[in-house]
Amino acid sequence: MFDIKSLNFEGLNNIPKSIDIGYHDSNCGKIYNKNGSFILYSNFTFYGEKFEAIQQNHVVGCFNIQLQEIPCDADGNPLLVSYWFERNDDQHSRIVFLFSKEPTHRIILKTGKIIDNNTDNQYIMDMGINYILAQR
Repeated sequence: MFDIKSLNFEGLNNIPKSIDIGYHDSNCGKIYNKNGSFILYSNFTFYGEKFEAIQQNHVVGCFNIQLQEIPCDADGNPLLVSYWFERNDDQHSRIVFLFSKEPTHRIILKTGKIIDNNTDNQYIMDMGINYILAQR
């Protein structure tokens, strides 16, 4: 049985267009697939209670992402196919986004406004991750 310690929220903020191509960067990157699909990834660190390092008897799970905007094409068609989390170790994880093609714009969910990614050099400007911290 696990004791829930906290529900944590981390603001990852953004994924810039200037990230490296390929998997060689340990923090973030982008992949152009032969079939035209496109992958973005970004690493993040888990924190325990009060933003200290996660203790050995703690477990992290139940990930969820909050997007304030969705990458799209110039006409506002969403391009996000899927996203998933990959655990690197007890302190770190990676979020991976799969798109049908490279996004050129993003649509703000609250307003419906479409923003050209070239205006601020961003693929995703505002996102956050929720997860549960439990004790074994």
